[in-house]
Amino acid sequence: MKIALVQCPCAFGTAMPGLGLAYLSSCLKKNGHSVELLDLNIVLYGKRNEKDRLYWDSSSGYHWYLIEPFKKLPFIDEQYYEDCVNRILSCNSDILGFSVQNTSVLFTLEIIKRIKLRKPSQRIILGGPNCYNISGEDTDFKLHHGLEEYADIIVIGEGENTLLDILRRIEAGITLDGLPGTVTPKEGRWVFNGLASSITNLDELPDPDFAAYDLSAYTDRSSLPVITSRGCVMRCVFCTDTYFWINYRCRSAQNVVAEIMRLRQEYRNRFVSFNDSLVNGNYDNFVRLCELLIAKRVGINWGGNCRVDKRFDRQLLKKMRRSGCEYLILGLESASNKILKMMHKGFSREEASIFIWECSRAGIEIVANWIVGFPGETDEDFKRTADFISGHRKLIKKNTFSTLTINQFSYLQKHKDEFGIVLDGPHLGLWNSQDGCNNFELRNSRLRYLEKIENKISRDYGIVRQVGDDGSI
Repeated sequence: MKIALVQCPCAFGTAMPGLGLAYLSSCLKKNGHSVELLDLNIVLYGKRNEKDRLYWDSSSGYHWYLIEPFKKLPFIDEQYYEDCVNRILSCNSDILGFSVQNTSVLFTLEIIKRIKLRKPSQRIILGGPNCYNISGEDTDFKLHHGLEEYADIIVIGEGENTLLDILRRIEAGITLDGLPGTVTPKEGRWVFNGLASSITNLDELPDPDFAAYDLSAYTDRSSLPVITSRGCVMRCVFCTDTYFWINYRCRSAQNVVAEIMRLRQEYRNRFVSFNDSLVNGNYDNFVRLCELLIAKRVGINWGGNCRVDKRFDRQLLKKMRRSGCEYLILGLESASNKILKMMHKGFSREEASIFIWECSRAGIEIVANWIVGFPGETDEDFKRTADFISGHRKLIKKNTFSTLTINQFSYLQKHKDEFGIVLDGPHLGLWNSQDGCNNFELRNSRLRYLEKIENKISRDYGIVRQVGDDGSI
């Protein structure tokens, strides 16, 4: 069959091509299907001037997922929607598959709505991180903004095998009802058919199909993304990675290095961005990966997400640096031991400090992520975080700050009463504590305080503010 895989415009994805669609493309082609991959996001970005490109900055993400700010985006109008629909339909594909994220939902909705008006028979499949089940007990499934109304089937979680199963059934004329890993329409409702089995051996996946992209369109032409694993071994209460990937699995170190060497030879890239939830989910496999990168003299530098791990001694960190490690992104979130424990982070303020110091001595840069306004965070808890940031200002290359959003399907949302959370705002960033003390205004005021610290240091930092439903800060 012929399938077009579509990434609609969103608030990220301009540095490197996305891995999700690249893996789907390679798996489909391996199984005899014809694939066209359309990254409409990078196409739109490439056409904008420097002023407009600021809308792809992390601090402007709300412009893409809140209705009123989205309507005011200056470079999207009716003609542009029609141009996108024309481009998609020109593929003459049997199936259209859309990858949906939080910041691409509204644009995707406008596109698939128009496609169904123009060509009602066109089969549309939705998948991606914004498409997953509320709970195993739900039989009436809903997506944000009623996105499901214009779809024929929704893929939940890991997509490669499920998408192949869908195409096999369509080709054989078999109903899609009851297919694990999907949500299907039935008698006016959308019914969740249960989770599909995870891919046990990730080594069996073909290399992602980067040839399907115009790599010259991306801003970082020396880098490509690679995964060493799927899932996460941690259970942070605010995160949804655990629920999306179901369980943690890792590729063998040999398999990862072999792919990197092929990428190095074919694309001449000098940097690999590991797109895992964390690179050190399997400690022994991670150590082996570093050793192989050194032994085979692969000649690339790399960086990725990492959890604070006291097993990372000076010897290992030096080995990581020799293997090409330039930076690690740490989800520190808070420097209050009370809040870290409530988050289920699995490390202490003191352990985080030691880890950062040792990385600095090994020549590895640190990017630190922080969450402001976790339930129960007092002024004293926040002060400990601010003091930690100031005290480590020479050791942390870049800080990124965000206020806490109660992610849909996260442990926080499912146990909101346990954390004293009231969800009565127009979106999940506008929550309040039951006592009313932890609110939108307080969290943003704490962000502004951290901004002042960063501005005194005069360095680059990232920030994601929560905004009102109308875009007000």
